[in-house]
Amino acid sequence: MLKINFLINRITELSGGSKYDKYFIKALSDYYENEINIIEDNKFENINLGFDFLSYGFVYLKKLSYIFDCDILFVNSRLYTRFIPLILLNKLKGVNCKIILIHHHYNYMTHNGMLKKLHKFFEISFLKKADQIIIPNPYIVDLTKKHKEIKGDIILLESAFEKEDYEISDFDSKRVLFVGNIERRKGLLYGIKAFEIFLENNPKYYFDIVGNYNESDKYYNKLKDYIKTNNLGKYINFTGRIDQEKLDWYYRNSKIFLFPSLNEGYGWVLIEAMAHGLPVIAFNNTAIPYTVKDGFNGFLAKNYNFEELAYNMSKSIKNKRIYIELQNNAIKTYKKANKYEDLNKDMTKYFGKLLNNN
Repeated sequence: MLKINFLINRITELSGGSKYDKYFIKALSDYYENEINIIEDNKFENINLGFDFLSYGFVYLKKLSYIFDCDILFVNSRLYTRFIPLILLNKLKGVNCKIILIHHHYNYMTHNGMLKKLHKFFEISFLKKADQIIIPNPYIVDLTKKHKEIKGDIILLESAFEKEDYEISDFDSKRVLFVGNIERRKGLLYGIKAFEIFLENNPKYYFDIVGNYNESDKYYNKLKDYIKTNNLGKYINFTGRIDQEKLDWYYRNSKIFLFPSLNEGYGWVLIEAMAHGLPVIAFNNTAIPYTVKDGFNGFLAKNYNFEELAYNMSKSIKNKRIYIELQNNAIKTYKKANKYEDLNKDMTKYFGKLLNNN
């Protein structure tokens, strides 16, 4: 019988990636009859010692024998900052258990300058330690293959979606929608600036920003200050985190899905929006063009070009014929996306090989 540990910060559904991890953990536990040891590191003691990687790294050093007391250790690769002291001290060299990483996106790509170089060094160093790397999306598979120094087996277990027929968004709606956590990576300042330009010729529209935020966060307050300074308060609504029923309401009562993200490994919400027939207006970066096809199910703008975002928003609603064509193609994209029954088959096949190879 295999002894398996699964190390994660905490089990949530705050993002597409966290939903995937939760689903993977459940499938793995069911396959191995709930004999998986789930380690949520946010429950470790003494983690408030200072900087994140130092505090967690210190605790990881103390918990080293507990974390690696297994045949297989699953880890979300985003936890590479926790392993920096272990990497620097070469503590991972003598580890006997197989390390399998779940890798959603390259975090170093969200930084700039020297900080980007540092994050790249440690993130790649951690990925190099993996025996296997499970990746939920084709874009990150392609990107990882370009990193020749990463030698672990790359396994695509593609993200999946519910197989449902949703109520379709209404052409007469006057709502623009964004869904995602409120953070710098999501590019919302560019989205708000694009909406501001769009509003000049479409004054009856509103912009709903659905997603978790922290009222003390600098980026969130920067957005609020911009909205206040430019008198946009009555047009822009931050809903915070909402339940699925309310989220479905926003999807089916919106006309455009505006997604100004600057870095995506997949972009789970793009498929969710298309499931409701929403054309997507986004930047042409990272994984986004793997889903959004310019002129087919939405429009893509050059990165950071919020004026082009605004132009594309107007173009998508220019006439009903164009809109309905985008809408129909969005639904086609959703129907072709991987479904949970497909992912279940892929996971079961993978878990079987995991057992046979140990």
